[in-house]
Amino acid sequence: MNASLRAKLTLACMAVAVAFQVGAGPRQEVAKPRVAIWTVEATEAVKQQAAAQGKANELSQIVEMLNSQLPVQVSATHRFDVVSRSDLGTVVKEWNLVDFSGSVDRLDAQTAKSLSTAGARFVAALQIGSFQDITQRTALEGPLGKSQAERRTIQLQATLKIYDSTSGVLSSSSAVQLSDSATDEVLPGVVQDGRPTNALIGQVATAIGQQAVGLIVAALSPARVLAYTNGQVTFNRAAGSGAAVGQYWEVLAIGEALVDPDTGENLGSEEVGVGWVQVMDAGTSTSRAQAMQDFGIDKGCLMRLRDALPAGVSSDSRASGSAARTPRGSSPGSAAAAPATAPAQTAEDGTIGTGAAAPVRLAIFIKVRPGSMPDDKVSVFEDDIVAALAKPGIAVIRREDVINAVKHFAEGGPNTGTPQTPEEEFGRLTSNSTSARNFAQQLGADGIIIAAIDALDETTLDWADPQTGVSLAGTEFTLRTTWEILGGSRGESLASGLSEPSRKVRANQQGKLVTNPLNELLRDAGRQIAAAATTAMTDQLSRVSLAAPEHDIQVGVFLADLYLPNVVRTTGGEFKVETGNVGLGPMNVTILLDGVAAGTAPGTVRVTEGLHSLRLERPGLEPIERMVNVRPGLALNIPMRMSADGLVRWQEETAFMEGLKENEILREAQIEKARAVADLIRKMNVNLNLDTANVRNLSVGADTLWGQLIESPD
Repeated sequence: MNASLRAKLTLACMAVAVAFQVGAGPRQEVAKPRVAIWTVEATEAVKQQAAAQGKANELSQIVEMLNSQLPVQVSATHRFDVVSRSDLGTVVKEWNLVDFSGSVDRLDAQTAKSLSTAGARFVAALQIGSFQDITQRTALEGPLGKSQAERRTIQLQATLKIYDSTSGVLSSSSAVQLSDSATDEVLPGVVQDGRPTNALIGQVATAIGQQAVGLIVAALSPARVLAYTNGQVTFNRAAGSGAAVGQYWEVLAIGEALVDPDTGENLGSEEVGVGWVQVMDAGTSTSRAQAMQDFGIDKGCLMRLRDALPAGVSSDSRASGSAARTPRGSSPGSAAAAPATAPAQTAEDGTIGTGAAAPVRLAIFIKVRPGSMPDDKVSVFEDDIVAALAKPGIAVIRREDVINAVKHFAEGGPNTGTPQTPEEEFGRLTSNSTSARNFAQQLGADGIIIAAIDALDETTLDWADPQTGVSLAGTEFTLRTTWEILGGSRGESLASGLSEPSRKVRANQQGKLVTNPLNELLRDAGRQIAAAATTAMTDQLSRVSLAAPEHDIQVGVFLADLYLPNVVRTTGGEFKVETGNVGLGPMNVTILLDGVAAGTAPGTVRVTEGLHSLRLERPGLEPIERMVNVRPGLALNIPMRMSADGLVRWQEETAFMEGLKENEILREAQIEKARAVADLIRKMNVNLNLDTANVRNLSVGADTLWGQLIESPD
């Protein structure tokens, strides 16, 4: 085989056979989304009005302070990486020092890289649309004479727009407005230099910036539940990023993806309300809230700040549920948290695992189109893919193994044909699923990666920005490669696609390129192809069903706003009104899950994890229906209401109880009326529960009036 052919027919030449361990290696920090904060501006009309009123300087101060503070305030939330745009000229100076001075180590990992400023997926722009600076002055009579008083009010309105730069779509648009005032009084005989009310300018700028930051955080990084234990929700908001004691937040589970049927545009995901909480403590990094309603609050649920509670949710209500906990010392996706027979999965570091001891075996075949790449660079591409795949749980088959397999496979069996080069033989052997499967079995491979280098394109760059005074010239290189992943079990195509990394290279003053980025492009393409292969093999090697797990959930019910006074028998045989109330819990309430009868409440039903429609029905009661987010250990206690006719009869029968007072001894006439109420309760088929300030849901015994009347009506 000559050198050219060896360069074109290249296969991975190193083997990595390491037993798989889920979560092996250090955890990688999750990259934060990037946000570019563009220059805050006022509209031309606002600037002209401020100038006409002699307030141009005040407006300029607010704009300049916002431009200075807003990026800092966004960065202080620790949720985004803020990208500089207004200071690009300063960055270019550093590029010039690196590229042209020769005094900077170009191999240093922290050395600036020309034309490689970080991209920002989101772009936030704040524009002031209204500005008023109103001063009212008056003279006040005092014991020392007339003093001069001043009240200054600044009113400002702005619009915050957030764009997704990957599509140019306006992701969010919100109004920001503020009206703030300050007063000052100069006493008689006092000479004052300066206006204390000028401090109002800084206050307004800071407050507007804080509002804008809150809107950016809410739009791009909504609050989420971090933990839920015994009714206490911990979520990822702090006092400086929108959380405050006393606030009401709605908890929402993420539902199905929303796709516009006309345009096919992804509109996000459905958000389904599953609970309400009130903030009890706003901390420096996280906040805590008390759950008031729980229909499946779980870790990862979204949280949205609301102005008030909806009808039917009381601020005095308390939920006591808990989300499933992760074992100590482990994390979701780690070995300790995974089931014993876990499906194949990809850890955060790219590791593939199936729960088995043997690593995943991958064979690599690389082709190059004639004239698209220097021969000596093909081996570089080969090495880059192998290096990107070299992780625990993956073994790469050696070049010699593949070449020998091609030769052996072509010499016998149904695929035997005329003598061909190894490259031609490989193309023939993988041209259909049957032969590809047999070839993979011959190699003992779980999958085959076929990568092809198609072209290296060059585009001339010449850009100048008169506003910043920055001009740049150079060339953009784009490496175009294609790839396909074949499965070893059936020889089917698991995935395929394009990899087109690009690099921009500056030209010096003589128009010559400073560096050649070809090796970097090959490395980037290799990483992308290795990542695609990891994902494809993860899907193929799943060992168990991916169906959602099932859980037993408890469904309890009670009659809302209906109760009886707690009446007990004394040692003297009389019935006395005690502290607390007796609640009513209906029996035999039909439970329908997703429209199908699943059992009765109070009781336990088994249902798959995730969002489900829950409906409760019973004659004499108003049906109730809502979405529930099923999680392990979920226990629901749902209020139901009597029908209109039943409620009227209940109010008529229990009217005598309205005047009862604590420690009052019931008269015989009142006991007779209580017998009628007991008869009604018996026909309603409900449970009695003692509900006091200290004890809840304690079953009522025979010492109570209601227990005796219901159990022994005569």
